[in-house]
Amino acid sequence: MKAFVLSGGGNRGALQLGALEVLIEKGIFPDMLVGVSAGAINVAMFASDPTLEGIRTMKQFWQDDLPKHTPSFNRGTAIMRLALGRNSLYNEESRQYFANNWALGERKMGEFTHPKLFITAVSLSDGELHVFGDNPNETVKDAVMSSTALPPLFSPWRVNGSVYVDGGACSNLPLRVAVERGADEIYALNLVRPQSVQNTQMNGIYSIGVRALGSLLDYTTELEIEVVCQKPNLKLHLINLKANNVPPVWDLSQTEEMINIGRELTEQYFLNLS
Repeated sequence: MKAFVLSGGGNRGALQLGALEVLIEKGIFPDMLVGVSAGAINVAMFASDPTLEGIRTMKQFWQDDLPKHTPSFNRGTAIMRLALGRNSLYNEESRQYFANNWALGERKMGEFTHPKLFITAVSLSDGELHVFGDNPNETVKDAVMSSTALPPLFSPWRVNGSVYVDGGACSNLPLRVAVERGADEIYALNLVRPQSVQNTQMNGIYSIGVRALGSLLDYTTELEIEVVCQKPNLKLHLINLKANNVPPVWDLSQTEEMINIGRELTEQYFLNLS
């Protein structure tokens, strides 16, 4: 069973669109999709139309819809929300817009059978990974909103009394989820932190927090790769997607450029195999 596994990475998720386009052009289609955070948005949209036309729709979403409803980071507002004890530093209007107006969100996870769809989040009550899709009655909206609830930027998401946050808190490249559900060949679209972010000066709480979180995500990803590589019958295609000089996470002005970089990196991956 062939799986595509898409990692998290904020606005760098646009890189995955270019990668998906190359895979489909090469006739590589998944039986299963697994995504987390930004990758959760992408697998949900791709599952609804796993074709080149579907990818064109995804590009329009990233280039037109997301920028309209993604707020810029305002330090003053963030400090005020922190002082008032809010659950996030960002205003939640943008997320509520997608929760209430995204038609795809109302679909049940069990509706997706080829490819199957799985999205990960972490339960705040016990710290355990929750895989949306194991229960076919869970909705795409709850899966995506839970998986993209990255603290402290966005509020946790509540589903039937349970509270969830970004699945990257447990694994930012959920390869084991795919393996445990039958995958024996995986194309992993891994969003690697750009060098400019890794080398940035750590000034202020926000910068330090972002750097610390990034280091944690890198570590969990390395562990995930190490574990699945020990599986004797698993074929792993690790496609690392990295764009240098990426703007802040709320800035989507370079989406088209990152889509093209994703294409180039994926094409280069296959050239290196030949």
